[in-house]
Amino acid sequence: MEKKTRVEFLYENSFKATYGKAVKRGQLDKFNPRHEGFTSLHGMTYKEPEDFFYDRYLFTFLSNMQIPISNYIGDENTPREVVFNFLVECDPTPNKENLQWLLGLYKNQLISYTPTDRDANINSNFYEDLYTTVKGSLDTFSLLKKSNVLNESKRDINKYPDYQTLSEVVLPYTMMDDDGSSDNVHTLDPKELNCIKNHQLFIEKSKDYDETVGRAELVFENKDWVIVITHDKEANVEFGKYTTWCTAGTRYGSMFDSYHGRGELFVLIKKGYGSKKAAKNDPNVRMQFHFEDQQYMNIPDRPIDINDFFYTNKDIKDYFKKYITKTVLPKRQLKNKVNDDIQFLLKLGYGDQIIKMLKESKPKVLDFSGNKMDSDILNEIGDIESLEKLDFSDCGLESLPNSIKNLKNLKYLKVRNNLLTEVPSWINQLTDLNFVDFSGCKIENKFDLTGLINLTDIVLDYNAKLKELPTGINTLTNLARLTASNCNIKTITDEILGCDKLYLVDFHGNEKLSNIPDKLSSLPEIIAICIDDTAITNEKISSLNKNKRGPEVTIIKYDN
Repeated sequence: MEKKTRVEFLYENSFKATYGKAVKRGQLDKFNPRHEGFTSLHGMTYKEPEDFFYDRYLFTFLSNMQIPISNYIGDENTPREVVFNFLVECDPTPNKENLQWLLGLYKNQLISYTPTDRDANINSNFYEDLYTTVKGSLDTFSLLKKSNVLNESKRDINKYPDYQTLSEVVLPYTMMDDDGSSDNVHTLDPKELNCIKNHQLFIEKSKDYDETVGRAELVFENKDWVIVITHDKEANVEFGKYTTWCTAGTRYGSMFDSYHGRGELFVLIKKGYGSKKAAKNDPNVRMQFHFEDQQYMNIPDRPIDINDFFYTNKDIKDYFKKYITKTVLPKRQLKNKVNDDIQFLLKLGYGDQIIKMLKESKPKVLDFSGNKMDSDILNEIGDIESLEKLDFSDCGLESLPNSIKNLKNLKYLKVRNNLLTEVPSWINQLTDLNFVDFSGCKIENKFDLTGLINLTDIVLDYNAKLKELPTGINTLTNLARLTASNCNIKTITDEILGCDKLYLVDFHGNEKLSNIPDKLSSLPEIIAICIDDTAITNEKISSLNKNKRGPEVTIIKYDN
């Protein structure tokens, strides 16, 4: 048996049943050869009882529009076939993917035909709308589905209860019968729509793609806004023709290529405000965003408050989150702009999502310095496993997030000028660490650095209550610099002599420091020992001088 096409299947298994029920309910007219005024009905075939019934409203519409009935007659040559083929033609897609939906609309139209008062509740424009506006709506709907701009709830044509609902969704993308210069524009004018269609043809590698027409990609829409990416200068000129954007071109040239080379240019158009008049009346109905350069401009090319805009347009903020995470942040890492990544995200209003976004962008370096961060936001920082360098200077932290212990690749940890009173016990689990800085805090505890053999620098200056150096100092075989100035340390034990690669120690300002190993000056790499403003005696200094490994070693103490 030959396999039926989709259209044939719907005719045999869906439409015939709908038509038959309408006949039984008295919702269709019966052909009367003696009185029937539609001459086309006289030449049709009437083999079965249902063949004698026709849809008077459709035949009236076709007659008034002078559309030949023959356009819709096939092998069956029945009034029923005319209706079905008319509905088939109303679907502009090649594979008739919307036909089942159209059959559903027709079924509902039939239900409105009541035998007692046929004209009471019907939609008199039903066939006219199908033949004209619905065709256009379905054509636009097909484009929107290809662009992936519609959310899942809007991508299934069968979820639209009527064609009016569909028309509302596609209205911003509906082509008007003018060049867009008039006020008869809802959201996008014909030239802008052509740019969007041309980009889709480019993606499909269609022979209809036109190199002379710009390419714009429709990437987002909601009830208030449409967002497109302009992929070339020609498209940006079209979408920026009512603006003073330098990317849209002036008589002095265009900056499009420069900006586009650094990142995408997003154009946002407020729905229902696409005309020239609307742009003139409100400067904020059309905007252009370029995240790489932190440019968020309205029609007269003035910056908007992006934080405020995202606060009132949360779904747009959510849309851009992916682009910022996957594209912008990695670029900033490559260009060494990490020192203000946090400020960048905070200005955009992503404060509560910083860690999650950073995790997805897989940074190696994070600099939170100068930002007063909520400890709850930082709790999951240990999930950013890619981190190698972390700076928490001047963040007002009272403690370090425990999850930091999970950062097994962390090499650099700077926590300068915070409110920490203790270094957590898990610090020695960060075995890749080569630099730690806890200066300017309020650390009191004696913490353990045992086993951190990669550690080269320890900075503990200005912890006024710190009385002892960390334990495990003798295991830090690569330690080169140790500074603990202006603390409250009283003695330096012989453990420090296990650090063969030490070249600099600075204990100045520890006013109660009175004991230091005599052989510290004999370490093989030592160059400078600063013990100014301490209680170290001249006798001890003499011992240090006596044990110096060579003349290049300097012992600094000025208050003899």
